[in-house]
Amino acid sequence: IGKSTLLKAIQAQNKQPCDSIHLFVECFYLDQNFSFLCDEMTVIENLTHMNSELSELEWRNLLGQLRIRGDKGTQLLSQLSGGEKLKVALLALSQIHPTPELLLLDEPENHLDIESRELLATAIQSYEGAVLLISHDQTFVESCAIHESFSLAD
Repeated sequence: IGKSTLLKAIQAQNKQPCDSIHLFVECFYLDQNFSFLCDEMTVIENLTHMNSELSELEWRNLLGQLRIRGDKGTQLLSQLSGGEKLKVALLALSQIHPTPELLLLDEPENHLDIESRELLATAIQSYEGAVLLISHDQTFVESCAIHESFSLAD
C-alpha cells in the first residue's frame, strides 16, 4: 500500500516542494495507464504535443519502426491496444527535451503482451538516467537489469 502514492509525491515535488522529499533532477512519471497521453487525441497529435519540433512525417517514420503503420497514426489513442499505447508512450518519452534524468515507472508492464513487456524491459535497460520501478513481477524487474530493490512493508 502506498507505492503509487510515493511515486506521485516524488513527481509532485517538482511543482510543490515539500520538506520530506528533495528532488534535484527532472523526472517523468509513467503510470500503468499512460495518463500523460490523451485518449481523445490521435496518436500523431499526442506525439506532437510532447515534441512539436518533429514533423508528422518524422513521427510516422518513428511509429513505423515500432510496427505502428498505416492509419494507426491518425486513430484516436483510445483505439489502440495496451501494447501499442506503450509503444506510443515510449516513443513520446524518447523524444521529449530535456530528457528526464529520473523515470518513475508505476507497474508499466501490467496488461502487456510478452512482446511489449520485452520491448519495455529493453527500453528500461538502455535508459541512461535513473529508474524507480514499481513492479510485483520479479522476473520482469530482472529482465530490466535492475538489481537494487526496496521493499515497502507494513
